[in-house]
Amino acid sequence: MKAIMGGRADELIDLARTNLWQLVMEAAGMEDSVWVPALDESQLHEDTIHVVFPKGVSIILIKRDGRVYAIRNRCAHMSCTLAGGRLDGYTLQCPCHDWKYDITSGEFLEAREITVPTYRCKSEAGKVLVELEEP
Repeated sequence: MKAIMGGRADELIDLARTNLWQLVMEAAGMEDSVWVPALDESQLHEDTIHVVFPKGVSIILIKRDGRVYAIRNRCAHMSCTLAGGRLDGYTLQCPCHDWKYDITSGEFLEAREITVPTYRCKSEAGKVLVELEEP
């Protein structure tokens, strides 16, 4: 194959190895990500919307039934900020055009194939941390 493809074969082999490694890491839950402090736990109150900007990303934190959820602060419809929306249980309603999202999955309730990104959260040393992918 190297004789046919020349130096390009080495490039393609390296690319295949890289892609395979990324797939293995993703399957193992070890993709390139970083935990970023977003807010002091003491500032996060039950059933309220908190806007944070870890690494410049606009994210909403919502504490519901003792668990913290993080969802991108942009509606999938027309990119309105969701922070001004109405929270009803696990449903967040966009203030612009009333689109409703499940805060646990980011799914638009009328068409679940449409989603807003969600992020994993954890508490550590009194801080709420959000997991962001590394660029």
